[in-house]
Amino acid sequence: MRQDNEETVLFRDHPIPDDAPSGEEPVNCTILEAARATSAAPFYFPTAKVGGIKYFDGGLENNNPIDKVWVERAPVRPNCVLSLGTGMFKASPRKRFVPGFMDKTAKILSNLTNVQDRHKNFARNMAKENIAYFRFDPKLEVKINLDDHAKMHELERMTEEYLGLDNEDTPNEVRENLKACAKKLVEVSDGPVCPY
Repeated sequence: MRQDNEETVLFRDHPIPDDAPSGEEPVNCTILEAARATSAAPFYFPTAKVGGIKYFDGGLENNNPIDKVWVERAPVRPNCVLSLGTGMFKASPRKRFVPGFMDKTAKILSNLTNVQDRHKNFARNMAKENIAYFRFDPKLEVKINLDDHAKMHELERMTEEYLGLDNEDTPNEVRENLKACAKKLVEVSDGPVCPY
């Protein structure tokens, strides 16, 4: 997002699609600049300057940008769409002793960063289009903050459990979806080849 007007900006390495929102101008930058801008998470990293404009991560605006990705697709019908999450932590319900304002603020932030609603809406749209759609988003047993790099081994362990890689003899729906997704990804499409 641009810091000056808080508009979402898409950094592209391909032409703007015909059905992209009007008024979007391409941003000329390197991959390093785009990566730095999209990872400038507030409270963790400072804004990134690209072409004299400051940018920060747009996660609060669109934490699961699957709808943006769909607009960006090439003018071909894909075999499937793959969405990868960074892990979900669901706190156990407990009585909160938080003042009303703080509780409401926490709920608003939770809704802003909710990726499941976009996922479910997109899944419904793909079902209507008869396009295979897969989303993998590990369930986390503990909350891991963005700066908790020391807990990477815990994240790996929970991801392997989620994917069923820790016990391949036990039936696992996620592992079966992973196999189905891999099969779809290597299928040859009957449609035109992506021009970019």
